[in-house]
Amino acid sequence: MNKGRTAKQSARAVGLLAGVAALAIAAAMPARADTQSEIDAIKAENAELREMVKGLKQDVQILMKTMATTSEAVASPKTPPKMATSGNENVSLTVAGQVNRMLFYADDGDQSQLFNADNDYSSTRLTITGKAKVTEDISVSAVVEGELESNSTDRVQIGQDRADNTNAGFRERKYEIIGESKQFGRISAGQGSTASDGTAEVILSGTQVVAGSGIDAMGNRIIFLREDNKAGSGRSIANLFSNFDGLSRDDRIRYDSPTFAGFTASGSYSDGDRWDAALRYKNKFSFGDVEAAASYFDASATGTPGSVVGFTGVAISAGYEAPFGTNIGGAYSINDFEARGRDTANFWYVMLGQDLKLLELGETSFAIDYAATQDQTINASSGHYWSFSAVQQIKKVATELYFKVGQFDAELPGSGGDIDLEAITFAGLGARVKF
Repeated sequence: MNKGRTAKQSARAVGLLAGVAALAIAAAMPARADTQSEIDAIKAENAELREMVKGLKQDVQILMKTMATTSEAVASPKTPPKMATSGNENVSLTVAGQVNRMLFYADDGDQSQLFNADNDYSSTRLTITGKAKVTEDISVSAVVEGELESNSTDRVQIGQDRADNTNAGFRERKYEIIGESKQFGRISAGQGSTASDGTAEVILSGTQVVAGSGIDAMGNRIIFLREDNKAGSGRSIANLFSNFDGLSRDDRIRYDSPTFAGFTASGSYSDGDRWDAALRYKNKFSFGDVEAAASYFDASATGTPGSVVGFTGVAISAGYEAPFGTNIGGAYSINDFEARGRDTANFWYVMLGQDLKLLELGETSFAIDYAATQDQTINASSGHYWSFSAVQQIKKVATELYFKVGQFDAELPGSGGDIDLEAITFAGLGARVKF
């Protein structure tokens, strides 16, 4: 507040008090006027005092309004004005993104290490979207989304002597054009999610920032050690723990139907003669929220001799949340590899969670989950996983604080029987801030 203005307003307030006091004294004094002229003089003085009081009242009201406005501004600062503008007046522009950082600890049974990492469950990213209406029903959008991870949890390795910044640049997630109509559906062209992407990852827990079926996000490259001699097994978490979540993101053309009674059908075609189809369902009922997805994907033509092996697969997942916040979810997926002698690999996952409104800051969520895998990478391999997660939302600043602890355990086939591997234990504490 301006100091000069404050001093002037304070002087007015003092003047008001003085005027009121003078008026009171004048009113209390007995009339001793012996002549008519003296009576008239007193009446004139009283009229002047009334005008003075009236003016001072107005000044006080102005002062009180100014102080109230200043107090409100201090207590509730206004949101800064939005600055992003489009180069085309017919196109709306949205800039959004997030930063997601955590302290990540991992122990392979012989050594342990603490990493300052980016949480690959929901990576640091930037999204720019331009959207324009063609008609009241039809719109066209352009989306550019890049990932900006530094020392990601899916790249760190025990023993590294510095942060892994090989993917610290702007790495593609989405570069696509979208045409959308409520009546006819949506068509997307370019780099983006295929129809099957996400069909193994449906959950309704508030812990999604750090939990879900994409469990290899935590320590993807960490190598399992043999239990008998602590030697490296040659197999990482990524080799033995994949949720086979469809064809992920790719350069594709995709169609999504309009939603009918909660159902949406999708299909996409990618380079390399890769294709997929999916069906999704989402609805709210008096007994709770329900969401599910299922897909079939075919990348059988992808493989080349001595290189990548083609595959086909199925993924399905579903989640339910009760009105009181208890939620349950699960996923199941398989990959049938186009390689002689390879068994069909599979993955299954379950989660039990609770979302609570304990604090005014925002929702508090807890979840425990478990996963098992068979025949991933090589026949007769198996893996088991568990974790506990907790997330606290701070809605006012679009922030989530989280904690997670868990463990991977696996077995590999050997000539003399199964090879037991040391469990990999991990824990993490971090925050995601959206903008």
